[in-house]
Amino acid sequence: MSLTFLMVLVSWFAIVLMALGMAGLLRQVRDLTRRLEDPGALVPSGPRIVDELDSLTLQHDQSVVLFASANCKACGEVLPAFSRLHPRFPALNFVCMFDGAANGQVAETREHEYQLLTNMAPAFVRLSIPVTPFAVITNDRNLVVQAAPVGSVELLETFLTAAKEAIDEDAA
Repeated sequence: MSLTFLMVLVSWFAIVLMALGMAGLLRQVRDLTRRLEDPGALVPSGPRIVDELDSLTLQHDQSVVLFASANCKACGEVLPAFSRLHPRFPALNFVCMFDGAANGQVAETREHEYQLLTNMAPAFVRLSIPVTPFAVITNDRNLVVQAAPVGSVELLETFLTAAKEAIDEDAA
């Protein structure tokens, strides 16, 4: 085998490898685009939120669960608003669920009490949480009523306002 033939063979192998990598990347981009175009695709797949929430003492019939991660920059921006918005929505029980440790992020932002659950990575996996921060509204049986990514304070406030309106309509 000549050196030229070996170099051509290695080049073709590298080209095929890059093509496979690009195909995988394009598949991921198409999947994410489809998820963003169809908000229903972002709703967690299971009918129940998580078994861990069944054991909580919920103060209200409906709960809002914020899924967060300590290494998520948007979560750090949304958490203080999550605490501030709590008094505006007294009909909702507020729960914040971290996939790992909260790393001190929460201590600075808890102006108003809400339930905090840490090291809940298995629940994130079971629910197929696509991104953090992600908010879910549950009813009294922990069934998911609404779910959406809330990557900014405005999105969180819009999500909670829409949930409150839906709850008010159901009560009327």
